[in-house]
Amino acid sequence: MDEIDLTSAFYSYGEYIITAELFQYIGNICLKSLLLRGNKIKTIDGTALETMKYKNCLENLDLAKNDFDIHQILVISLLKLFSNLKRFDISQLEKDQHLKIFHYDYRRSSKNIGNLANRSMVNNSYHRISDFLISLPSSLEYFNGSFIEVRAGHSPNSITFTGITHMKMLDIASTTLEDCNNTIQGLEHVKVLNISHFKCHVLNNTFIGSCLNLQQLIMHSSSLGTGLENDHQGVFLKDLKVYST
Repeated sequence: MDEIDLTSAFYSYGEYIITAELFQYIGNICLKSLLLRGNKIKTIDGTALETMKYKNCLENLDLAKNDFDIHQILVISLLKLFSNLKRFDISQLEKDQHLKIFHYDYRRSSKNIGNLANRSMVNNSYHRISDFLISLPSSLEYFNGSFIEVRAGHSPNSITFTGITHMKMLDIASTTLEDCNNTIQGLEHVKVLNISHFKCHVLNNTFIGSCLNLQQLIMHSSSLGTGLENDHQGVFLKDLKVYST
């Protein structure tokens, strides 16, 4: 079967948790595309995906416009189960829903420094998670994680994507932490990166330094001016082959 479209199908029935039982019928079909957007889903039970009989058939999974919280990240970690997945959409959380990736207390002491030899334009000292890992299937060509408001205090030291080998587009427009004082690793094979509407008042100049084969960088309405004002050597764009707005 090519596609099952369940867009808003559970919206009025209160099926806010996708369980293995609810998913049993779908899991027994060799399905190429599954649309579950707009259902106010809060959680997907991991076993619902793990027990799918024909996981290798799925090429498109659309979970946009739902109400995920921390479990949203857990869903992403299960994508590696789908060895032929090409498109994944988890964008546009419902209004007033905010993804809480991390929850921690911090004490911040910031001191501006202008030395571009340093990896960060701001030296921050506070308690925070140092690294964040997102594993994706190597087959993935399109990842839409745009328009998600992340409330995580301050950003981690680094965000690392693993498994990206054939990605045509990574769309994270309007999805930002409080600052961009980190590096994103693992984007060597991304062709198009959309960071439109990023509000990087604090910007690490090596923020997207791993995009060695990028063909297009989309930055519509991004507020990077404050972060770039001391980048006199052009470190932010130094390693990019092609730059386009």
